[in-house]
Amino acid sequence: MSANAATGNRHVEICEDKTDLADKAAKHFAKMVNKIAGEKGQVTVALSGGSTPKLLYARLMESDLKDVIPWNKIQFFVSDERCVPHESEESNWGNANRMMLSPLNIQRGQLHPTQDQDKDAGISSTTYEIEVRTFVAGGANGVPSFDIIFLGMGPDGHTASLFPETKGLEEARRLVMKNHVDKLNADRLTFTFTLLNSAAHVIFLVAGEDKAPVLSEVFANAGKYPVEKIVPVQGDVTWFIDKAAGKDL
Repeated sequence: MSANAATGNRHVEICEDKTDLADKAAKHFAKMVNKIAGEKGQVTVALSGGSTPKLLYARLMESDLKDVIPWNKIQFFVSDERCVPHESEESNWGNANRMMLSPLNIQRGQLHPTQDQDKDAGISSTTYEIEVRTFVAGGANGVPSFDIIFLGMGPDGHTASLFPETKGLEEARRLVMKNHVDKLNADRLTFTFTLLNSAAHVIFLVAGEDKAPVLSEVFANAGKYPVEKIVPVQGDVTWFIDKAAGKDL
């Protein structure tokens, strides 16, 4: 596969390393936000967890991008969350808030964190689904359609908190759910495939050699990993992959 490739609604960019990945993804995000804000006046974005987004946040905070992004036009959500307080280093929202949202002084009305996820994950997921339905306009079949959703991929092929052999893989009605992950002995809050596949633009950030074996199978359409179920109804998918993760492509 070439460094830049497109297949149907799937666009792939192979990057030199994690730093290059963060740079290219940040520039892509800045360009998209400006375009969507110009067309719609508002941009709905769902952030993801993991280590690679932290590099993205750091890059977005550099002046050449920070100063040209219309931050006041963005509504921020999170596509999945651990059931810990936002103050925890494990919190996806907490990391985004500490590294980017708080330093940028994003207004409270633009911030949509999960609520009480560390106290009652079931109620929290229901509350968050209401939040999504309230602030994100409907797309195909009336399902809210995010303008941009960031996702990652684990070495086991999971994305968001939709892990192999979990109930979340079969959920078709809910948009946000509590998903129990046996191997972690933990609950997670996660967007479901119904909501993820209603997005206009999905951006994957995938880095690290431990992802390479599964990623090669995913791109060969193995049909056995959760991440392969990300097929937007009317949207497109862009993959930013570092050479370590993409070495078998």
